[in-house]
Formats: sequence, C-alpha cells, structure tokens
Amino acid sequence: MKWLCHLGLAIALLTCVTGRTTGGDLSYAPERRDPYESFRNACERLVALEARYDLLKGLSEVKPVTGRDEKNRLVAARFDFERNAAPPDKKYAARAKDESKPFVYLSVGFFSGLSMQPSPDMIAFEWKGQTYQMWVQIYGSNAELLETVRRTVNDALNEPAAPKE
Repeated sequence: MKWLCHLGLAIALLTCVTGRTTGGDLSYAPERRDPYESFRNACERLVALEARYDLLKGLSEVKPVTGRDEKNRLVAARFDFERNAAPPDKKYAARAKDESKPFVYLSVGFFSGLSMQPSPDMIAFEWKGQTYQMWVQIYGSNAELLETVRRTVNDALNEPAAPKE
C-alpha cells in the first residue's frame, strides 16, 4: 500500500514537471494560439462540412456553450451535435437510437488545464502561460464522415495562428 502512495506522488511530480501524465502522449500545438479563436475556427470548419453530408444537416444551428472565469478568460467550451444518436456514457460509446438508420454523434470539447487521464486525440497548447486542451469525439455509421471530421478539427487546431499585424 505504501508503494502505491509513492507511485502516486511520483506521477504527480512528473505531471507537474513535464506538463504531461504517463497515461498518454499529447500533441502540442504552437504556442501563439488564442484558445477561443482555436475553438471557434474548429467549429466553423465543422459547420462548413454540413453541405457535404446529409447526416450533418442542422449542424449550423448548434450554438457552442462556453464558460469564462472572473477575468473573462475562456475556461471551457463545448460544441455537441447528434442525429439519431444516443450520446456516449461510462459503459457504451455513442450508438444509433434506430439501428436501421444512419447516425452521427459529434462533440468538440475544450478546457483549461491538463487532464489527469488524457485521451490519445487530445491536443494541448499554451496561451499566455496557461495550458489548454481540446479534442473531438465522433461516432457514426459513415466512416468517411468520421475521418473527415477528425482531420478537419485536428487541422484547425494544429495550424499556426495567423500573425498579428
């Protein structure tokens, strides 16, 4: 039991020193990225896909939910969309409500700080000394759509920020 406490302390120290946990390797995006602009850019790129895929019809009507702290800094944001989908829970991945019809569940999440259990597709970056993480969850019956959404969000998050004039 004592060694578990030491192991936990070692992991906590490693996380503080390196900014990473041992549970996953985060992709680090460029430093000069405003978190709100990154999130907004990812959402706008997703909305642009609506015309290409019938399953995404209505995506442009979804409004992101954001949270800010007392200094008006973005601390969390979420953009969720589903069509014929039951959202994921602790036991199951998202799945079709009616299995005879196609489905899609899409969620882009963003928060400040580091997760103690990062998923492999999280992208972490820093802005003005604060660490942020963003990721996309996509489930559905159309493999091409799933890959396109992942690529669209990851491209939006990994591109360098536009230089300020």
